[in-house]
Amino acid sequence: MNKKLFILLALLPIVVTLIALPFLPDTLPMHYGISGKVDRYGSKFEILILPIAVLITGLSRFFIKKDDEFEYKFKLFGYIMIFLNLLFFIIFFMSVGNITDFYSYHFEKLISGVMYLLFIILGNMLPKFKRNHFIGIRLPWTLKNDEVWFKTHRFGGKVFFYGGIIAFVLNFFVEKEQSMFLLLILITVIVTSTAVYSYNIYKNLDESNEPPQ
Repeated sequence: MNKKLFILLALLPIVVTLIALPFLPDTLPMHYGISGKVDRYGSKFEILILPIAVLITGLSRFFIKKDDEFEYKFKLFGYIMIFLNLLFFIIFFMSVGNITDFYSYHFEKLISGVMYLLFIILGNMLPKFKRNHFIGIRLPWTLKNDEVWFKTHRFGGKVFFYGGIIAFVLNFFVEKEQSMFLLLILITVIVTSTAVYSYNIYKNLDESNEPPQ
């Protein structure tokens, strides 16, 4: 992704929101319950929160240190910006369109599908990151040892990649009310399995380095 496109993605949500703001009603739908119905309305100025977060995320890209992993970090930031823009326009449409039933437009499947694509991309990129304090699976034990870091990211990359593919396909077949539940299951499986695997690698390595009694 080139620099101009990146800047456009960082500015687009805040520009669109500021243009639309004077024409919006004072209150808009802000939160949906499990039933898919609106359970909270809020000030129209609340829709500025996500665009500001997108802008800050975009600006933080320019503080990335130019090292051996700069290209991968820049690509990842680009994918994140695309995801945040898609998420923004979905939420913006729901609020501005005064959508009172989340499930009526299949937004849950769209959001879940975008998340699964992001997981697939992350799964492909994770094994390429070297140990650092900026990006990756930054657990206390992965940051202490290169071998633990490498094995954790190789395993985590597979879980993200194949889990994302499986969930993306299943997303077409599950009921719309179950789509977000499937996403939560995938996130739980990824986080739990990767953390447990990583800690076991660290523990076994630590025990193997203990001096004989």
